[in-house]
Amino acid sequence: MVNLKLNKAELDFFKSINTPEKVQDYLDSLKYNFCGDEDYVCKSPRRVLREGNVHCLEGALVAAAAMRVNNHRPILIELAGLYEDYHFISPFKSGRLWGAMAQSKYYTLTWRDPIYKTIRELVLSYFPFYTNDDEITLRAYTNPINLSGFDYLNWMTSEESLDAVGDRFYNYTHFLLLPKRIILRKTPAILD
Repeated sequence: MVNLKLNKAELDFFKSINTPEKVQDYLDSLKYNFCGDEDYVCKSPRRVLREGNVHCLEGALVAAAAMRVNNHRPILIELAGLYEDYHFISPFKSGRLWGAMAQSKYYTLTWRDPIYKTIRELVLSYFPFYTNDDEITLRAYTNPINLSGFDYLNWMTSEESLDAVGDRFYNYTHFLLLPKRIILRKTPAILD
C-alpha cells in the first residue's frame, strides 16, 4: 500500500467517513472558503481538516482522500464553463450507477445521488444549475481523473497551495456537452 503520509488522527477521521453520504455530510458541515482570485489558495485535505473551511476543489480533494483511505479510487472530474468558470466533483459508483460528492457555495452544485448510468448523465445533472448572470455556462467535462497520479504533489498532506492540481486538468481531454453552434436561451435565476 502507498504511504498516504496522514497521521493517525487524520487516518482515523477519514476511516470514519467511509461512505459517500458521510463524506458529503462532512463537507456540508464546513464553512465555505470564499478566497478571492488575489488570495487564492487550494488547501490539502490535511489543511482542510485543521482549518475547517473549503471551496469546490478542496472539497473534491477531501472526498477523494476519504475514498482512497477507504480503499476506493481517488477520482475527480472537472466541469468547465464559459468565462473560465470551473467546478470539481468527486464521483463514485454504487453498483453500476454514478453519483458525486462536491462542495459549492450553491447547494445545487453539490451532492448527486448514484442514479446516473454514465459520467455524461451525471455531468448533465449539473447543467441547468451551472449559471452566470442567468446564462447556463456549463460546456465541457473531463473523464474521472485518478489522483494517484498526483501523489508527487503530496495532494493529501501538503502545507503548500495545491493550485497546480487544478491547473493540471487543463491537460486532460474535455468532452463538449453541446454542439458548438447551439445557442441557449437565457434561464431564470436559480435560487441559492
